[in-house]
Amino acid sequence: MKWLFEPNTDPTEQKNLASQRPGKLRELEALLIVHNAQQASPLWPSFVEMAVSIDKTLEDPESPTTSTSTGRTSARP
Repeated sequence: MKWLFEPNTDPTEQKNLASQRPGKLRELEALLIVHNAQQASPLWPSFVEMAVSIDKTLEDPESPTTSTSTGRTSARP
């Protein structure tokens, strides 16, 4: 899935404009290809073999909450 947002009118990125503005999406993808082609090759291989959630901890990557003995969920400290 491809994503395209207008940060000036949608700062919380709720409306994906990729299907409505395919020309802009192609333009940005072309710029990214040029940018990536200008980058130096890595000096060592990547050891990351899974996606890393940026809003979760490594101890609990799937859930930001934990169950209590009462069956309720509570936010992690």
